[in-house]
Amino acid sequence: MAHGVDLDLAVFAPDDRNNQRPFVEGKARQEQRLVAAGLGERWGVFVDGRLAASVGLYDTGDGVFRFQSVATHPRRQGQGIASTLLHRMAERAVARGARQLVMVADPTGPAISLYRRLGLETTEVAIELYQSLPGQIA
Repeated sequence: MAHGVDLDLAVFAPDDRNNQRPFVEGKARQEQRLVAAGLGERWGVFVDGRLAASVGLYDTGDGVFRFQSVATHPRRQGQGIASTLLHRMAERAVARGARQLVMVADPTGPAISLYRRLGLETTEVAIELYQSLPGQIA
């Protein structure tokens, strides 16, 4: 769990590590419960003993599999690690009966070009609003 937490902090919260750690650790514990229940799996690639990239894949039922929390350490981006990992996980999903693979991504974020290079296409657009509240979330 510690490797995944450190990777998520490096990717998603590099400027606010102290305030984000409880949230990221809680998210990691929740994901461990989902994996333990057989609802999904998380794969990672280690380079020089450190987690360089990881991807979660979850079977949502009816042949729909959803990629979750794709992350590549900033120092390892552009090396093809996440591309290879996503490709291998997609093969695994198809072998398990996937008829549809789902990836949710910010259309203006850096990851969208990776997903498009892998052949994923935009089929739906979702709008998300949120409000940040003061204080720490545990």
